[in-house]
Amino acid sequence: TERPSPTASFDPVLIPRADILGQIVKLICSEEEISSSPNGVRLLNSKLTLRGMGGLGKTTLAAIAVSLKDLRSAFDCILWLNLGSYFKGGTTNRNNLDYDMYLDCLRNLCCQLNLSADKFLQCGEAFIQPGDNKVMKGVKIMQAMERSKNEMCRMLDGLKVLIVLDDVWSHDDVELFNFGERMSTSFSILLTTRMLDQDPSVDSTSIKSSCLDVDLLTADQAIYLFFVEAGFSCSVDKDSEIINRIIKKCGYLPLSVRMAGRLIKSHKTVNDGAEMSMREIAEIVFSATDSPSTAPVIDILDCSFSFIKDKAAASEMKLLFSAFTVVFQRD
Repeated sequence: TERPSPTASFDPVLIPRADILGQIVKLICSEEEISSSPNGVRLLNSKLTLRGMGGLGKTTLAAIAVSLKDLRSAFDCILWLNLGSYFKGGTTNRNNLDYDMYLDCLRNLCCQLNLSADKFLQCGEAFIQPGDNKVMKGVKIMQAMERSKNEMCRMLDGLKVLIVLDDVWSHDDVELFNFGERMSTSFSILLTTRMLDQDPSVDSTSIKSSCLDVDLLTADQAIYLFFVEAGFSCSVDKDSEIINRIIKKCGYLPLSVRMAGRLIKSHKTVNDGAEMSMREIAEIVFSATDSPSTAPVIDILDCSFSFIKDKAAASEMKLLFSAFTVVFQRD
């Protein structure tokens, strides 16, 4: 894949991995011949899994994919749910959705569709009685979830729908959103996950399943991303051995490359945008990544922002600090 141009129609910080994006569009927009369809074909009901370790850019790839004209023109509506947000932060020991979480997801979908959630929430209410034992409660909750799912199927029927399930922690949850099994129109699921506990091809017969394993960045992609994040000008030697060492140190992982680039940009901001030598760049990155306590990083992120006079630069530093605390909250 060639290095993308910063003048492309998307944000230059995003890496358009054209090979993967092409496969995503092809697999989701695959068609079948059908006599009842006006034009003789319709989209297959499909599920595509983007799988890989954290920090590879699976969510970013999904976001870029659903913004493409070819994919958007194939569906009447594209819905997005971040399932991982229900399990992060240590608020629960679960890795799959419970009754309340599922109802909250359905409310979110209704909000995106500008539809009222009252009707299906009423039909999906679980009537738990004081004498019900644990098994009976579980059965009633599953029945209520199934009724809610059926009502959502009814609400979506007639529309060509793509739903993105981001950061799936349990593949059992995916079937809760397989609304296409009771729809007469096309329905597809695009999901991102770092879980390898199930072969995505082994699934319901009502939906065609495929899987793409998201790989690390190529050397050119990693260098491009590092330069954009660091705010380097074209005059900096892109073929420098030091730059290549930094990229290798980051393991070609998008998240690590971004952090290294933003570390350099933060140092430049603190020093009023002064140009830096390759030796200085190497010292900043390698001292930060080689130190167990990552002292240089903490020194920057832990300080007050009051000394930064430029409001835009101060805002960027605060954003970086916020992102750092979210990504490394347990470290």
